[in-house]
Amino acid sequence: MPASLEPGIYVLKVRNPGGLLSSQVVIYTLYSGEITQINVYKGYYGDGQDNINPRDGVRVEVSLQMVQSFANSLVVIVIEDPDSKQMLAAVQGPLPAENAVNFSASFTLPDKTGTYKAKAFVWTNWTTMAPLAEPQVHDFLVQL
Repeated sequence: MPASLEPGIYVLKVRNPGGLLSSQVVIYTLYSGEITQINVYKGYYGDGQDNINPRDGVRVEVSLQMVQSFANSLVVIVIEDPDSKQMLAAVQGPLPAENAVNFSASFTLPDKTGTYKAKAFVWTNWTTMAPLAEPQVHDFLVQL
């Protein structure tokens, strides 16, 4: 792949030697970075030490490592409760290359126990949502 190729999702149409379009299509996603870690901490500042309970505040921290810089990008952090209802936080701005960058967001959990999911996405923007890093998911338990 050429270094100048922009990150995103590419669909490659394959033709057989006779020139006919094959029924097989290859979808290839080119990423420009990596979500290296997702951590969930009890408390809005991540200072809690006990189990996470319903109605607690939690802080989700996402660590990124980008290969190339982006003047404007979007980091989206989602909490999904056991019933698949979502809470969302987003940060839009520059992402530097070759440096580890951390983003975090705080949430108040609903009054539900069970397994929650913290999800992280890195996109070009809200319009195209072209992925700059592979999405990551971290499960965490909320109990009494």
